[in-house]
Amino acid sequence: MEAATSPLWLAILTLAGILTPIRLEWLACVLALALTIVGLSCAIVGAHVLIPSSARLRSVSVPLGALVFAALPPAWDFATSGLDNGLVCAWLGASWLALALRASRWPTTESGGGTRPDRPLWLPVLLGLGPLVRPDCAIESPMPLFGGR
Repeated sequence: MEAATSPLWLAILTLAGILTPIRLEWLACVLALALTIVGLSCAIVGAHVLIPSSARLRSVSVPLGALVFAALPPAWDFATSGLDNGLVCAWLGASWLALALRASRWPTTESGGGTRPDRPLWLPVLLGLGPLVRPDCAIESPMPLFGGR
């Protein structure tokens, strides 16, 4: 009997196991590491997007927090464990990047914007994947933002 905390991670591993001749335990480790790198990269880009364009031109941003995370041995242990931690990191990073991109396009009062920006369909879908990534990611999945009014 198989027990898993992440339905999406189990589906990804099942699909990867069917499509590739690589042993499943190696696939799990490589995919977890790759998804951790993707999540960290998305978080870095999301933070860079939120820097005002005038300050972005005059300065250089250095992702010290990401460097500290990447230098910690527990981060490497969890990233290469083959568990769903890489998927959680990728989902959090991608969600942060998507929300940062949407926030950077929000009209300000200086631009005379009283209109609401377009609401892309993929954004609530991405944010709604939280419970499938891990059940406890439902807490971070901000679906009430898209309801009502």
